[in-house]
Amino acid sequence: MSKDADKVEAGKAEAIAYAPPKQNVESGLGDGGSGVSGMLQRLVKPVVTGLGVLLCLFTLFEVNYNTLQPQSALAVFVGVGLALCYLTFPVHKRLAGVRSLRFVDIVLAILAAACCMYVIVQTQPIFSSLWGDGISLGDRAGGETGIDFARLHEKALLTRSFEELVSSCEVLSRTRRTKDHRITWASMNRSVLRACGGDYIHVIQTLCFIEGTEVAILFIEQEDGTYKLSLRSRGAVDVGRAARDLDSGGGGHERAAGCTLRGGSFEEIRERVVTHFEMCLRERDRSER
Repeated sequence: MSKDADKVEAGKAEAIAYAPPKQNVESGLGDGGSGVSGMLQRLVKPVVTGLGVLLCLFTLFEVNYNTLQPQSALAVFVGVGLALCYLTFPVHKRLAGVRSLRFVDIVLAILAAACCMYVIVQTQPIFSSLWGDGISLGDRAGGETGIDFARLHEKALLTRSFEELVSSCEVLSRTRRTKDHRITWASMNRSVLRACGGDYIHVIQTLCFIEGTEVAILFIEQEDGTYKLSLRSRGAVDVGRAARDLDSGGGGHERAAGCTLRGGSFEEIRERVVTHFEMCLRERDRSER
């Protein structure tokens, strides 16, 4: 019994430790007091309610009318959200009853609102006279670092070696498609793959966006004689599912996938794959009727 009593007493002590200290209402420190802390506490509740309603109305209005720049809209959403968090949740639950610490939360909420206003002023054209060098925050983002982003974009996405371009052209010159032009394919042998440095992404992307193409297939010959398939879809066929149907180890998602096929000549593998996708397209056509 003494052990149980000790546990009960320990539980009471812990509850008291976590409970907010009682305030003397008459001294002006409680919720109904007339002191500064009491006044702030009375103001917080209507402010939180107003900000919550404002955030909901702003979201509905902006989604329907899109009046602000994207950076400004995001700043308003984040700023109001942070203000609500600072005004609603204390720094720590043990300090929930310390009214003087509400000053800290209010200051943080004001700082969040100030940051939000800075982004709006530096983004909205109506405040263009206040922009640094006459350039908006979004346009000058990253400019302070001295990084040439246009050059990086060219290097990463557009620049290709001469050998890679010639090899890609060789592959594209052997491009074929079905009579209805819905399936387009090409093949890449081992020598061309080595000349491309193993990079075939540009080739399959080009095949995918040929006019009329709904499924693009690139047959890539491997060193062991197997064929790796790179598959792309414009949405008509789930190539991820098709890759798994063709090869249990294949996979991907609806518009981009891959698999590896073994056994048989290239013509046999090509016939098998093209026939499978023709069947997939027919099933899709029947389902839409």
